[in-house]
Amino acid sequence: MTILGVAYHASLGQFALWTRFAASTQTPTDIVATQNQLLLAFFEPLGAILPILFVILSLAIAYCVYAYPTVYPRRFAWANPLSIYLLCVVAYLLSPPIGGIFLVAGFNLSILVWLLLTTWALRRRI
Repeated sequence: MTILGVAYHASLGQFALWTRFAASTQTPTDIVATQNQLLLAFFEPLGAILPILFVILSLAIAYCVYAYPTVYPRRFAWANPLSIYLLCVVAYLLSPPIGGIFLVAGFNLSILVWLLLTTWALRRRI
C-alpha cells in the first residue's frame, strides 16, 4: 500500500509541475489537454484503488486481532486504521475548521496513530 501511495502522490506532483510549466510557457492547449489525459489515466486508478485497499487491510487487521490469538487484546481490533480514519471524519463533521486538518491527513494520520498504538500495546506486553 505504501508503494501505491508514493506512486499516487508522485503522479500528483508531476501533474502539478506539468500544469505550472504549461501555464508559464504558453503551451498550446491541445498539448496540455493530451498530457493531462495521460497523467489522469495513471493516477485516477490509483486514487480509486488506495481507499479500497485501505478498507480491506484495516478490516483484515481488525478480523485477525479479534478472531485469532495475538499479542494484542481483542478490544484492540477497534483500533484499526479505518476506525481511526472514521474518527477523523466525525471530527470534521463536528467542527469543519478543526476536523478538516485531520481529514486531509486522514489516511496517513490513521496509520501513524495505529502504529503508535501498536507500539504502545506491544511494549506493555514485553
